[in-house]
Amino acid sequence: ATQDAELLYADYDHPAHAAYEINVLYGIKRDLIPDESGFDPSAWKYSMAWWPDAFQFCHICEATEAQSFSMNGIRFDFPKGKQLVVDNSFKFPVLAMQRAAQLAGGNYIQPFSDGEGRMVVHAIAL
Repeated sequence: ATQDAELLYADYDHPAHAAYEINVLYGIKRDLIPDESGFDPSAWKYSMAWWPDAFQFCHICEATEAQSFSMNGIRFDFPKGKQLVVDNSFKFPVLAMQRAAQLAGGNYIQPFSDGEGRMVVHAIAL
């Protein structure tokens, strides 16, 4: 998958993708903490970060207001500006996946790539 930061940011910098990521917070509120008044899904904004050493493109929600709530007996406090990684898109190069398959005792079969090398599906037999 592409390691080009400019392309990655351009691919994910879209209002529909931001809405998708923020929607995860609405699911948390609805399904996990419906009675917690200190968690407001509308008080977050979407941002992104590329961590090339980890081949990790992070989808981040940042608190636009302080958030304080409990989930399963654990207290969470997010001051304004605190970030929460909601989702990751890993962009592993073929060589890294071949090595990972080898270390896991698997058999790297073949990469399947689009014509531009922006997306790769790795076939691995375990």
